[in-house]
Amino acid sequence: MTGTFVNAGAIFAGSLAGLAAGKHLPERLKTTVMQALGLAVILIGMHMALSGKEPLTSIGCLLLGALTGELLRIEQGVERIGEWLKSKTGSNSSTFVQGFVSASLLYLTGAMMIVGAIQDGTVGDTRTLYIKSLLDGVASIAFSSTLGAGVAFSALSVLVVQGGVTLLASHLHFLR
Repeated sequence: MTGTFVNAGAIFAGSLAGLAAGKHLPERLKTTVMQALGLAVILIGMHMALSGKEPLTSIGCLLLGALTGELLRIEQGVERIGEWLKSKTGSNSSTFVQGFVSASLLYLTGAMMIVGAIQDGTVGDTRTLYIKSLLDGVASIAFSSTLGAGVAFSALSVLVVQGGVTLLASHLHFLR
């Protein structure tokens, strides 16, 4: 679970930095940072995909994940949680829910989350989640400076979902 705690902490800390910087960050800087992060994620994804033995399995898993997400209406569920958090925090921000939903989905739908959480849970290897923490922490600065405090609350989503995957993986002895 160490990797998940570091990841959630990086998201929360980055969000606080983004909220403090607020509108002082130039839009072009935010755009450049997000483009660089996007490129890094693409390169990491390509490396992971090319090092895999069965590309059809990866494609099948992507399709299965997309179908499952649509059938379970996961995005709508995350939106309801965002609305609930907004009401509980008393936030009057028009972007609170958008920030929570966008950040939660970004941080929880990538291969690095699944692979990193499984590695952490099965063999205690936190390297993938540490790299993810760096990427997510920097992204949360840009997101929260634009979308507000909802981004910080996405750290809770990471704790629950990524932490759940890690705990589940720790009980799957055949993966070791």
